[in-house]
Amino acid sequence: MSLGRIHTPGRVFGIKYSATGWLSSDPGGILYIASGTGISPAMNTDTTGARLSNAVSYTKPTRGGFTGTVMHSTGEGQSYASGNAKVTTAAVSYLDGPLMLDLVVGKIYDIPGRQSGQTDIALGGRYDFTVGKVFATVVRRNGSVVAAPGATPPLVGSNDSDMIYAGGVQFPVGPHLYGLGASRMKVADKHRGLYSGNVSVPFATRLDDTTVLSVSYTYFLSKRTSLFVAYGTLKNDTQGNTSFSPGMRPVAGGRSSIAASGIRHNF
Repeated sequence: MSLGRIHTPGRVFGIKYSATGWLSSDPGGILYIASGTGISPAMNTDTTGARLSNAVSYTKPTRGGFTGTVMHSTGEGQSYASGNAKVTTAAVSYLDGPLMLDLVVGKIYDIPGRQSGQTDIALGGRYDFTVGKVFATVVRRNGSVVAAPGATPPLVGSNDSDMIYAGGVQFPVGPHLYGLGASRMKVADKHRGLYSGNVSVPFATRLDDTTVLSVSYTYFLSKRTSLFVAYGTLKNDTQGNTSFSPGMRPVAGGRSSIAASGIRHNF
């Protein structure tokens, strides 16, 4: 059991199913953040549920390949966008040989003036063919939208579901690892051109269907240290302005691209 400020099952899901290595160009992660789901591989974006304060979490020991986690955060009078929210999340994971499956369900409670009600469901699968791994995920955000970035009151009658489909492959060749990923966000008609509830101003984007592609290359210097390069490109449909970072926000219907490189060391 864990108490305090805790990484959510949604963050664990986002990292597990990133074919391009949990980098800034990850196609699934970018759209999870943009849509306002509680699924996020990014450690520092508390606005989308990667970590929550005043939380309690319990993880069941693995048995027969299955394990599960239940987490609840109390909110303590704060909002979801601040990372101090009233949220309940449950996750079930299965791992047996080459097959991995995960299901995450999250409930953000409706608290007038602080956060709007929302339910997130994420389903992921990965199969390891030895010569390469194949990933696939489906994420649904069911909630309302707001008229302006960071606004609290949801628009009346705007509750509906947005869907994100993502997939990818990884190929290891000795110390080299190649990754390819793609994702597609399909938003509800009621949400086009508007902003998801519960997302703070820096990360709020106008919603519309969006497609993201990404490639990555990693070279392992050792078991814990690696070099990487990655490239991602994103295309919004007519009303969307999703981007790889708040500082790269395009005009409605615009594109966004990113190139990243660096060194990673796991402690």
